[in-house]
Amino acid sequence: MRQSVTPLFSALKMKKMFYLVEECTTVLEKVIEKEITQPVTEVKQMMAGFTIDTIGSCIFGVSADALENNTNVFRRLGKTIFETSNFMTYKLIGRSMWPAIFYGLGFTVYTNELLNFFHVLLDKVFKQRQYIESGRNDFVDLLITLKRKKCLHGDSITDKNGESRKIVKEITDELLYAQCVAFFSAGFETSSSTLSHTLYELAKNPEAQEKAIAEVDDYFTKNERLTYECVQETPYISACFNETMRLYPVLGVLTREVVEDYKLPSGEILDKGVRIHIPVYSIHRNPDYFPDPECYRPERFVGDGKDNIKRFSYMPFGEGPRQCLVDEICKKFRNEPYFGSYFGTEPALIVQDPEYIRLVLVKDFFYFNSREIGKYADREVTTRGIFFAHGDDWKILRQNLTPLFSISKMKKMFYLIEKCTCVLEKVLEKEYLEPVTEIAKVMAGYTIDCTSSCMFGVKADAMKSESEKNIFHEIGESIFSTSYNRAYKLIIRSIWPELFYGLNLKVFPDKIPKFFEGLLKNVFEQRQFRESGRNDFIDLLLTLKQNQFIHGNGIVNMHGESKNNLKRVDDDLLYAQCIGFFAGGYETSSMTLSRTLYELAKNPDAQEKAIAEVDRYFRKYDKLSYECVQETPYLAACFHETMRLYPVLGVLTREVVEEYKLPSGVVLDKGVRVQIPIFNIHRDPKHFPDPECYRPERFFGDDKIKIKPFTYMPFGEGPRLCIGKFISI
Repeated sequence: MRQSVTPLFSALKMKKMFYLVEECTTVLEKVIEKEITQPVTEVKQMMAGFTIDTIGSCIFGVSADALENNTNVFRRLGKTIFETSNFMTYKLIGRSMWPAIFYGLGFTVYTNELLNFFHVLLDKVFKQRQYIESGRNDFVDLLITLKRKKCLHGDSITDKNGESRKIVKEITDELLYAQCVAFFSAGFETSSSTLSHTLYELAKNPEAQEKAIAEVDDYFTKNERLTYECVQETPYISACFNETMRLYPVLGVLTREVVEDYKLPSGEILDKGVRIHIPVYSIHRNPDYFPDPECYRPERFVGDGKDNIKRFSYMPFGEGPRQCLVDEICKKFRNEPYFGSYFGTEPALIVQDPEYIRLVLVKDFFYFNSREIGKYADREVTTRGIFFAHGDDWKILRQNLTPLFSISKMKKMFYLIEKCTCVLEKVLEKEYLEPVTEIAKVMAGYTIDCTSSCMFGVKADAMKSESEKNIFHEIGESIFSTSYNRAYKLIIRSIWPELFYGLNLKVFPDKIPKFFEGLLKNVFEQRQFRESGRNDFIDLLLTLKQNQFIHGNGIVNMHGESKNNLKRVDDDLLYAQCIGFFAGGYETSSMTLSRTLYELAKNPDAQEKAIAEVDRYFRKYDKLSYECVQETPYLAACFHETMRLYPVLGVLTREVVEEYKLPSGVVLDKGVRVQIPIFNIHRDPKHFPDPECYRPERFFGDDKIKIKPFTYMPFGEGPRLCIGKFISI
């Protein structure tokens, strides 16, 4: 059911129906103007009417008129659903404790009046739409679609083995009516209660009220009317609602039931059927998480304050299984040079001491030359690139691709970056006139244009206004998809690679290598399958294709020996390098650029220094040059500080390729995973005082020299250092 209903709540769908919310807000405004003249205003009743009207319009496509009619049938049904009589309480307790007896005696919690009402309402709306979708793509359209299909199709919940199955559920009229009851009740009481409590708390706290009013006034001086994006422009109002939901969570207790026997980390066994209660109300008012918990203080959810809220201590909407385990474990063992852990069912060593990191990445590189599960890199075209390659395959690729990134080569292609920068300048001039600029999108377009021009010799035009339809954008988003499906695949591949590929699964869709196959063939044809003399990436690939083999030395082993190696070049290998270089140049660079601009916007002192340095540069020179980075050290420091706070790879992985003995005497067996928690090392106060503070001066002047080796590694370190490090900087 969730899979079928979720699309209804996409940002695009909600944006399209916002005008309906605006219409209800206009009616609310008129009602409030009348209520001002009354000695007493029943705010809860008013908010209930507003939320009923909004739900009626957005979900069912009907006008409920609950704001202007206190005896409205929708209001009466809402009170029935959330009845608080003693009789209802006894029924809820009986159903919860003895469900078999409760239903065996023919009891029901709710009366048939509810289902009958929505039965009549739905039939009426269905007839108005002649039992066909209206094109509004709203809730009723979805129900019409479901009714016509007669069955729901979807995936089951992923089981403990990471597997799910296809399931089919029959659609009955009762199932449709039940969804109506659920959506009506969820939107009615929860929203009206939160609105009422917020107004109550603001009335009690005049300082917060004045800040909220000032923010709203400021919004309407810039905008003539409410828009869907208004929430982003009123962060203090959002904080007021969040603080209200902390004090008055809709669900005081979150409940779960154990569906299979489960062993807690402490060793206790939870039998199937055991109930789990999470006391949300008590957690929200725990002084360990929220100092002065009874005090209404919206500032907890504004700016840096919300970043200090401990994960899973604020759950007004419940929570899902999302927790950064590496981060939590590293904090627990902050003073240990390394410690053991499990990644799924596989043992892993987490190394966080700089001296031990030096052993893994540089001094004893032979023993750790592979990324984890590197031997499976050839199972997909996309993973045959240099990033995933292991052992001698990686070494040969590295030797043959490295010349492309020599200083002379990069200097020769700088004019292409300059051209893209000129286009970026024009785009920013246009964006300057807009009320909101989506910087991440602009930077993504810029890095795509630079990468496609420098690497493939093609013009991507990704910075144009219609860039969201650009095929390069689409491929980039596909490579870096953050969907649950991709996340599950990556986890399963990492923990059980043999099973993953044994089931013929792939992490990346086939459209990615197919796109680069078409791109490469097109460019090859333009160059008539001969090197152009540009000595660029495409020329290099043409050379490799013509030679059919690449030659190089293998990795030097523990005896200081290496052997000559030969690797056959096929088309898939070429496509894989294209994917690797495109991915490396696109997402990583655009993310760093966007976050640098974000941090400079938050830190005006750093912004002023960076601007002053750029101004000085252009007073000396007419245009950008390859050497500009050397002449703008503070700007370079800004990028370095961004990469410290937001490293592209939060965890660097290696795999033990031969049994290895640590200086402490601990023996690591072949196949053990080694994880270096870059994110945590970059934010460790031992290495970077006030680590959460954005301070570019750490990488400027004499302070830069004080940074301890192997505590700042945004590009990795050692022989597997990112091949594109210098072009990215």
